[in-house]
Amino acid sequence: MDDKVWTPTRQSNATRAFMSVLRLRSLAWGWVDAPALARWWVIDSTCDIDVQMLALHYDQMLNKPEVAFLVAQPGLLPRPAWTLFKIPVKSSLIFDWIGRRQFDKRSSPDYPAASVTSGTPWRQGLLRLKRWPNPARYGNTLDLIVACSRLLGAPATYAQVLTWGVAAPLLDRMLQDAFREGLLDISNLSRMPFSRNQSGASAPVTTWPGFNPAQTPADTSRWNLIKQLLGKFSFK
Repeated sequence: MDDKVWTPTRQSNATRAFMSVLRLRSLAWGWVDAPALARWWVIDSTCDIDVQMLALHYDQMLNKPEVAFLVAQPGLLPRPAWTLFKIPVKSSLIFDWIGRRQFDKRSSPDYPAASVTSGTPWRQGLLRLKRWPNPARYGNTLDLIVACSRLLGAPATYAQVLTWGVAAPLLDRMLQDAFREGLLDISNLSRMPFSRNQSGASAPVTTWPGFNPAQTPADTSRWNLIKQLLGKFSFK
């Protein structure tokens, strides 16, 4: 069932392209005729279908599928748990979606994610992201997208990231996922070199091998960064 897909729009070009990408990952992927038999749904919203009826059917299901909702233009998702894909969909986004959802299933309940109260190692050291998380997973929140971009360029402490305007619950959720999925580097502050600031107090040196400070997004150019990031990640 993990590789079974249902769609009400099987004849659409976007849906067939989506399945072609899935089969690049594994030839085991295939269509099923009954929505209850599939773990994955692919819905092309540009087709003549009753999206509201599909959403109501989804609400009534005990074991809810993962839903890829394909759109021509950005808009609201019929259900928050669905994932928005802008047509034409990039294969890398499909692979990322499948991989994350399969990881989530494997990690629960045998390997549950650490709760914010039971363990937060990211609050104790210098943080740096190895690669982009999926912004759509967190509502494409602008402050979080900017924070992720900065953490890809240079390390920062948890407290520093909070000063960038990211809400603590949202930040904890992203860092928890990144830590669990191996996307987060955490350096022990006690092992970092220290320098003296103007007041004489010691502070960690937040340089990183291969990092060029001139490439770090500055607050003065924040709007340019935001525009670039929105163009790249708004519709994942």
